[in-house]
Amino acid sequence: MRTKNIQRRGQKKKVFGIGANFSREYISSTLSELDYLSGLIPPMKLSRKSDYGLRALFTLVDEYGNGPVSVRELAERNDVSQRFLEQIMLELRRHGVVESIPGRVGGFVLAKRPEQITMGEVVRLFDSVLAPIGCVSVTQYEPCSQEPTCRFRRVLLNLRNYNAQVMDKADLASVAAGRPVRRDEVFTPEFIGGGGI
Repeated sequence: MRTKNIQRRGQKKKVFGIGANFSREYISSTLSELDYLSGLIPPMKLSRKSDYGLRALFTLVDEYGNGPVSVRELAERNDVSQRFLEQIMLELRRHGVVESIPGRVGGFVLAKRPEQITMGEVVRLFDSVLAPIGCVSVTQYEPCSQEPTCRFRRVLLNLRNYNAQVMDKADLASVAAGRPVRRDEVFTPEFIGGGGI
């Protein structure tokens, strides 16, 4: 993949496609540039389908190799409506992410090994795209009359690339091996006071 250098705050930065590596400082400065755009950018938030689907999948990761888990148990363990979760699991089955085992002790199992399924794959399944806006989306690209002169589009492209990099590297096995987020990590001092975070 080709790269090109751009001048940014006295330093040369490389702009990459999907798979780029961005420093913490670069991401922080990119986010600060979005402050004045808060009314223009759609919220970057997972749908309930992605949220609940991921909850169920991580339960199946925990039970991997122990046989099927019923949709009732999946719903109870993840505080989700059983009826809604049934629809989600059927969609995951249609896309080859899970398999359903019939019978009285049947239920769902992963159709692939946990390390072969990524969060990016699941989120795209339910939410279609990871791009924050149509003008930087590949699969749902929406042309904009301001593209030849728009500078903040670069920031949104960087966000798309960063989101894709993180989500596509986050396979279920490695994520499940991690630890839950603590409350103090969410309310870290450097972001307190940031509107819309």
